[in-house]
Amino acid sequence: MAALADGGNALDCGAGSGHLANRLQIDTDRYHGIEWSNDATAQAQARGLKIVNGDLNQALPYPDARFDRVLLCRHYVAREFLPLLRRHAPRAQVLFDTVDLHYLRE
Repeated sequence: MAALADGGNALDCGAGSGHLANRLQIDTDRYHGIEWSNDATAQAQARGLKIVNGDLNQALPYPDARFDRVLLCRHYVAREFLPLLRRHAPRAQVLFDTVDLHYLRE
């Protein structure tokens, strides 16, 4: 993904087990994730990814607006949490992964 190629830190909201980081071959030093599932978080951490267990309904577990990019997928996640992300990372570029838009073919 070209938007991640120029450096900076990325936050993956709803990171799961980190499959997006692997698929995009993101530099793991710049990749951070937040995931609500304990099991998925544990899988990601076992592979060395910086994914923390958390709830996007709460304040992000990061002390500053260190993110240059925020990755979102699922339209309902983006719609609900974009205002929160804008408060916590106001200068971040938001990247929307349309992986879940398969329902449009029906």
